[in-house]
Amino acid sequence: MRVFPGRSVVGRDACPRRLAWRMSGIGRTIVVAFSVPIPLAPSEAPVPATSATETTVELVTRFENTFNTYDVNALMADMTEDCVFEHVAPKAVSFGRHEGQAAVRAVWESLAEHFPNYRFDIEDVFGAGDRCACRWTMQWDLPEGGRGTGRGVDVFTVREGKIAEKLTYVTLG
Repeated sequence: MRVFPGRSVVGRDACPRRLAWRMSGIGRTIVVAFSVPIPLAPSEAPVPATSATETTVELVTRFENTFNTYDVNALMADMTEDCVFEHVAPKAVSFGRHEGQAAVRAVWESLAEHFPNYRFDIEDVFGAGDRCACRWTMQWDLPEGGRGTGRGVDVFTVREGKIAEKLTYVTLG
């Protein structure tokens, strides 16, 4: 069950198919009761197909983790032919917009040059339908020794089971 910010489930009332929600506002709390289709027993629940959101989140999670394998072919296999990669980062690291498989491939192939021994760690992935966002951190070896760190957010659009667009916003530290 998903609980949205400012709301919390406080329990079922006398009707087993109704939930009560507590919504906190400015200086007051309101309890709202409404009907939702909650099965009374697990056997009553239909077996749902994988939702578009679940499929999108699984694709993006796999894609983001593939960066740590340095397998550019696997990355490109998860992207559409007309894919777009756009990012805001220092110009020295291929800043800008890259359209099509060849242009995006060139960026992925240059990552190790710009960020030696890089590693991405996913902090959070969430999606809605064919859209998804991923928060991550990246570390790499610095020329003078030690590790550099960057934090970023990727916003994805998925089309027909592949990534059509990856927009990246990153701060390098």
